[in-house]
Amino acid sequence: MLSLACLALVLAPFAPTDEGRGKPAPPGKEARIEVLRGRLGFVSGGRSGELVGEAQTAVVTGTSHLEVPAGSRARVVFAGHASLTLWGPAALEWGTEERGGSPTLYWRVQDIAWLDIEVREGLSSLYLPGGWFARVGSGSFHFEGLPSGALELLHRAGSPLVVEWRKDPSSARPPLGVYPGSSLRLEPPASPVDGAASARPWSEESGSWPWRRPADQSGEVESRIAAPRTLAREPEFADPTSVTLLPGPRTPAGGASGARIPQAVVGPVEYTRDYVASQWRGVPRESLIPAGPVAVQRARGVEVRLAAKGRRKVFVAAAAARPVWCFGRTIDHLLHPGAVVLFEEDGAVLMKMGVIEDLPAAQGRPALENLNP
Repeated sequence: MLSLACLALVLAPFAPTDEGRGKPAPPGKEARIEVLRGRLGFVSGGRSGELVGEAQTAVVTGTSHLEVPAGSRARVVFAGHASLTLWGPAALEWGTEERGGSPTLYWRVQDIAWLDIEVREGLSSLYLPGGWFARVGSGSFHFEGLPSGALELLHRAGSPLVVEWRKDPSSARPPLGVYPGSSLRLEPPASPVDGAASARPWSEESGSWPWRRPADQSGEVESRIAAPRTLAREPEFADPTSVTLLPGPRTPAGGASGARIPQAVVGPVEYTRDYVASQWRGVPRESLIPAGPVAVQRARGVEVRLAAKGRRKVFVAAAAARPVWCFGRTIDHLLHPGAVVLFEEDGAVLMKMGVIEDLPAAQGRPALENLNP
C-alpha cells in the first residue's frame, strides 16, 4: 500500500484534470521539463526553479523560459504534440500566440548549441537566432549553432520545412525549402547599405539635380556625328588552341551551289602528369583537399561534406578572411566568404549560393587523381 501511495504522489502532476480528461492538452498549456544531464533553470508563471541531476522533472503551464548551461542536456515534452531536446548552452522560450484566429504553440530559441525537435502532429511556430522563422509540422529536425553565428539545419524526416528570414522587413528574401534528408546552413544574407533615407534631397534651384541639362552640348553632338568611324582592333594574343577548317555540307536546294561552311575543330590537348602550381592558380599541392570530382583549397573556415548520391557540398564561412579556390575539371570556382556550392557526383554544379566567380581551368591540367605520385 505504501508503494502505491508513493506512486500516486509521483504521477499526480501528470494526471489529466476534469477539464480535459481523455483529451490531449491544448498546445502550450502544459509542458514537462526533464533533466537528462547536469542541471537547468526555468521560469514559468511568475515562479522560478532549478533542477539538478538526472531524472529530475517539473511540470509548467503557460509561457515559460528554460536555461540549459554548457555541458547539460534537457528535454521539453508537450504531451501528444512534440518534444525538444537541448544541449547547453541553450535558452528556449515557449507559449501560445494567435495565428489564423486560433492559439498556436510557438518556440523561441534565443541561444543554441544543439537542438533536436520531433513533432507528431499539428503546426508550431519556430523562431531561431538571426531572424529566421519556420512553421514546423510533423517530422524530425536537428539544429546546430556554429561559432560564426550561423545555424546548421538537418531535416531528418517528415514534411518539408519552409524557412524564412524576417529580421529586416525592408530587405525581403525568398523563403528556403528544406526536404527530408537534406541540410542547409542559415546565415543572415548580406545586404548593401541603403543611404537613400539619409541622403540630401536634390534641388533644381541649387543646381544639384544631375539630369537637369543634357550631358553633351549641341556642338559636341555634331562633331561626334561628323567624326570618321573606325573599328578598334583588339590586341592580338597567341591562341593555344589548334583549329582546323574542314569542308562543310553543301547547302540544300535553292541555296548557293558549292558553298562551304567553315567548322572549327579543337585539336587534342596534351595533359601533364606532374603538379604545376601555375595550373592551380598558384595553390601548393599540399593545400588541396581532394573532394571527389573537385579539389578545394585548404583554408580556415572551409568545410567539405559528403552528401547523398555521391554529391559534395563546399562551404566557406562568412567570417573567412579571403576567397577560396575550388578546382573542377573544366571550370575553377572562386568562392567568396559566405558562398556554398553543391556538386553532383560527376562534378556538375547542382546548386550554388553567395558570391562565386567561374573561370576556365588551365588547359592541359590533369585531374587530381591523375597526377604523378
